[in-house]
Amino acid sequence: MASTSVTEICARIESFFDTLPKAGGIDLRRAELPSTDAGKLKELQSQLGVTLPDDVRAFLARGLKFATGAIETEAGFGSIGFAFLGPDQILRATTILRDLAKEAEEDEDFEEEDEDEHVELQRDGVCLTHAEPQLVWTPRGVFHYSVRNPVRRVCGTWTEFLEAWLASGCFASHSYDALWPALAPTLGTKPAKNMWLDYYRRQFPASSSARTPFRERFLAMVEELRGDDRFEVTTFEIGAPASPELIAEAAKAGGGTLPEGVAELYAEFNGLQLVWKQVDGFDDDLEGGEPEGYICIERIYAPHVAGGVFSDWRGALYFGDDDPLRAMKPFDNSGGELGANTHAVFFPVPGQATIHYHHDGDLHPTGYTLEGYLERLLVSRGYRYWTGSLCVDLREGGAAEEFLHDAPLVFPDFEASLFEPNTKKGKIEDFDDDEA
Repeated sequence: MASTSVTEICARIESFFDTLPKAGGIDLRRAELPSTDAGKLKELQSQLGVTLPDDVRAFLARGLKFATGAIETEAGFGSIGFAFLGPDQILRATTILRDLAKEAEEDEDFEEEDEDEHVELQRDGVCLTHAEPQLVWTPRGVFHYSVRNPVRRVCGTWTEFLEAWLASGCFASHSYDALWPALAPTLGTKPAKNMWLDYYRRQFPASSSARTPFRERFLAMVEELRGDDRFEVTTFEIGAPASPELIAEAAKAGGGTLPEGVAELYAEFNGLQLVWKQVDGFDDDLEGGEPEGYICIERIYAPHVAGGVFSDWRGALYFGDDDPLRAMKPFDNSGGELGANTHAVFFPVPGQATIHYHHDGDLHPTGYTLEGYLERLLVSRGYRYWTGSLCVDLREGGAAEEFLHDAPLVFPDFEASLFEPNTKKGKIEDFDDDEA
């Protein structure tokens, strides 16, 4: 019975993703979980030392064509779709859980009667999706698990989860309100009661209310770093809110209008600097150097050269009236190194400016608005050269690839699916191209 049910639900999930692009608004990336034969399923269960329930086995045996994607609206940022794992990936991801449980049990202070829910889940859970929080099956039910979040069960069975997930419009994370306008033409009616959405709102209460101010979120991120013995925060400064008069001066200097979200952000704080480094607890699989991060959000404006985002940068970043980089306004040196000439910038200004990455003299579009950039900045913590992961030409090889490999090892709640370019365009070659 479970096999038939899962097969039918999977067919409906595939139909949903086939229909969704017609509604528009969500940038979808297609993916496929290949079917798993009976021999491979038997081998997987033997390697894990578990007997998977009928519905999980049926799901893996069938396979699934699905998609992941995200949208940004005035209501915020929201994503859909999970990156489901095949047998080899399940084995690797679940082995990490087992190793965490083993480390806890081998700690000299560990006592079995004090075992918490995290160790219990790590000992008998099976990972079914990539990147924390992960969907994890256990004999006690399905969990949406991260080591940094409270352990809360979503539902009893994989079939129940798939049904609720589909009914939600395959919601994955952040703001459901942001996704809803794009889901409405396909779903028709907003779910009044849904166990997956109900769980998510309990686990992440900020997702169901107005956006938490970015100032509060940056402060919380820094406190998290300071509260973790693995890290040392060497510098943190956050400015007072910019006055309405200063924001108006910046708008005038920027050609009359500011890019979307800028005035609201600087009404929360006028500039921010953060420097951190990892000092203990290094993972043996790190490919880059010792983890470190740097954020330098420039002040909004000052009436001298390079005094703020919308100040004149002549002689610092451009050198003549005909220089196309005159339309570039540096916003953040996040992910670079102290004093390095790499910036996330608004381009073009004035105009419909989006975030670009100015690196080694080249300008690379990311396709993201300010809010989309800030969401990813918070998740990355300003990890060294993270911004390259948002650029078509910089993702593969070098520092960006090291970031994508190492960040999940440093921050278990890291959401790798967020770090994709939101454009197909590479670095700008022709500044006269209107689509640049």
